[in-house]
Amino acid sequence: MSEVTRFPTIPQMLEMSDDELRSLDMYDDIHELRAEIAARPTPPACPPWCTKEPGHSYDTFPSHGENGGTEWTRWHSAKPSPAAKAYVSQMEVNENGVVRLLDEPKVSVWLEEGADLTADDAYKAGAELVNAAIKLREIQQGAA
Repeated sequence: MSEVTRFPTIPQMLEMSDDELRSLDMYDDIHELRAEIAARPTPPACPPWCTKEPGHSYDTFPSHGENGGTEWTRWHSAKPSPAAKAYVSQMEVNENGVVRLLDEPKVSVWLEEGADLTADDAYKAGAELVNAAIKLREIQQGAA
């Protein structure tokens, strides 16, 4: 049986030499991506309630913004733990140096699609949802 060759992932390609990229016919694409990553803007300070690392970076890949520019995004969140399924979050967009927060902070809930929960899991998810709602009220009232 012949060995299956796996195509490298984008993070692997970002580490490859120019000659290796040319052999994969990916030089132009990865060279452009490297330039976009190098041009990633430095983000402003996070809202005081954000529990991520201060000044966490924008997402790796930019997109085309509403006004035709390059748009970088990042999510602010207030998560009581990394495994929390309910927490407060807000999206930030930087388009050509103009930074804006989209909407107001909201409670985000992440459950697997079609998740069937045991009684204990449902109770835990419900408690996390209530705690996230309490945190959102604190943020809205300026207490966070």
